[in-house]
Amino acid sequence: MDTSRLAVCVPTYQRSHMLRDCLLSLEKLHIPQGFEVYVIVVDNDEQGQTKTIIDELSENFCFPLYYFIEAERGLASVRNRILEEALASNADLLAFIDDDEQAEPRWLEQHLKALEKHRAVVSCGPVRPIGANLEVKGKKPLVDGSRPRH
Repeated sequence: MDTSRLAVCVPTYQRSHMLRDCLLSLEKLHIPQGFEVYVIVVDNDEQGQTKTIIDELSENFCFPLYYFIEAERGLASVRNRILEEALASNADLLAFIDDDEQAEPRWLEQHLKALEKHRAVVSCGPVRPIGANLEVKGKKPLVDGSRPRH
């Protein structure tokens, strides 16, 4: 059976406590058979303040955890660096989550199912604040299998 390499990608900037919570939520993910998961964190802070979180968690973390600093400011620069590192590590699939988010246990599994079901190359879903009602006022949820506007 072939194994797909899946990189969970986390951009971060000066939010150590949020990054810790985000990474800890990844440890609870349900991973379908046939996937090798690892985590890439790219820090946009030249001082690398969040490195202490990576050092603290990496020894007992359930997935390989890689940390890089991107000195050029801006989210686009961080995302481009993530893509460079993912390509260098031979990732087959990428999943993005921000440092101020937490993944539900079936987050990754549901995206992988959507990719397969719709023969899609991209899957995206809503980001809900913790403890918030699932319905966002004034905005209708997209129908499963919808095509993006752009």
